Amino acid sequence: MGRTTTDTKQKLIDTALELIWKSSYGSVSVDDICKAADVKKGSFYHFFPSKVDLAIAAMEESYKSLKPLYENFSPESAPVKRFERL
Repeated sequence: MGRTTTDTKQKLIDTALELIWKSSYGSVSVDDICKAADVKKGSFYHFFPSKVDLAIAAMEESYKSLKPLYENFSPESAPVKRFERL
């Protein structure tokens, strides 16, 4: 049974994050991402018009997952509280 649409899109996002983190945006190609994700290039373009769009989706997802951590250091909290949360 094949991957679902959501699984494929998520796999591309996860793979892009991993590859870009290990190398850099400029050194990772769409082919690299597709190969590492085991996704056909046509599927890539079904979900993302370009590598830029995939990178934006990956950054947004990364931000969402880290947002609760960042909120622990909000300037609205007392400095001592922020240090305790660390």
